[in-house]
Amino acid sequence: TLHGEAGIYYESADLSFRARAAGFLCGCVPDAVAYNEGTEAQGVDSMHHRYYFNRNRLIFWRKHDPDVFAVVEAEARRRLRELEERLAMTEFGLDATDESIRRGLEAGLREAHAPGLLQRPSPEIGAFCPTDAVLLQAGGV
Repeated sequence: TLHGEAGIYYESADLSFRARAAGFLCGCVPDAVAYNEGTEAQGVDSMHHRYYFNRNRLIFWRKHDPDVFAVVEAEARRRLRELEERLAMTEFGLDATDESIRRGLEAGLREAHAPGLLQRPSPEIGAFCPTDAVLLQAGGV
């Protein structure tokens, strides 16, 4: 969902899409859980998670699928507008959760439309075997 409840930031999904485009087979182990030890973004309830999830979702779909991006972008713009309206009506600002989401949406929309985003080369993938690549992704938190 756009509000950051899902347990991914899209780096693993981006790697999977690029590996598949390079001709590698990708698999997913939905029960696997991977953590970045020591990161402040650990856990779906962190402000960092909400920021990066909302930002990276826009960048990911902009890079990989223009049709899905159009839907995701419209949803993000609607949610951002809603949060900005609430922000304008309060003297003390949004709570930390909503502010994290607002800033992530704002950054994601800006970066998704940054000049050259689609022309930037992605790092080359050469470490996967084309017959047995398996990428682990958190299957639920």
